[in-house]
Amino acid sequence: MKFIDEYRDARAARKLAAAIARVTTRPWNIMEVCGGQTHAIVKFGIDELLPPQITLVHGPGCPVCVTPVELIDKAVEIAALPEVIFCSFGDMLRVPGTHGDLLSAKARGADVRVVYSPLDALAVARANAGWVRPGGILEFRVGDLFDPVAGERFDVIVSNPPYIAEPEYATLDPSVRDFEPRQALVSGPDGLAHTRAILEGARHHLAPGGLLALEVDSRRAEQSAGLARVAGFQNVRVEPDVFERPRFLLVRKDRA
Repeated sequence: MKFIDEYRDARAARKLAAAIARVTTRPWNIMEVCGGQTHAIVKFGIDELLPPQITLVHGPGCPVCVTPVELIDKAVEIAALPEVIFCSFGDMLRVPGTHGDLLSAKARGADVRVVYSPLDALAVARANAGWVRPGGILEFRVGDLFDPVAGERFDVIVSNPPYIAEPEYATLDPSVRDFEPRQALVSGPDGLAHTRAILEGARHHLAPGGLLALEVDSRRAEQSAGLARVAGFQNVRVEPDVFERPRFLLVRKDRA
């Protein structure tokens, strides 16, 4: 088999870079459209080998190239559970995990459905709400933070809000920055705008004794806890994730 070790030859790489520099006479913008290519370019510093007239633009790519195998394994495991409807973008069905892919799980009887938008998944959830909880009250609402639930109170509020600071956005790994919507990542100049808004809203929307659970940036976990106390909550704690990083902010409203 050829073209395995050849691509790892430093001398050949420098020779090719020099040849490219010789023939580059004007500015070029070149886009790669595969996440795997983006990873390779950044990992091996290929962009720094090229002449300054050449600008590499990271294209849209696809989740196939950037999704870690551990996430695929979790998806296959969840899809195989009884009474689970698993929604996924179609190109993810053939991405292999350690013990198979979602398409194989579907062939074995798992209810795996292709969607083209998160709103499609919401429609599936609405259509099956009665099957999941017969006779119960289960509602789905779409909106900005607490806007769809004005005036209502809850025993539990759970959120995974954006928590990247605006100056940090440009430094994110391309596998994140180039494939995730910016509004799903960035939360103001300090990364805490959404956390503040949710804590403020929770003061009015948590029932007495109610619990607020937030995922937070591990670098700002204690700062987030401080914001919770400033918002008037006394029962505040931070819990670690599976990697022992301070990741989850748990806030309980007093019963009084």
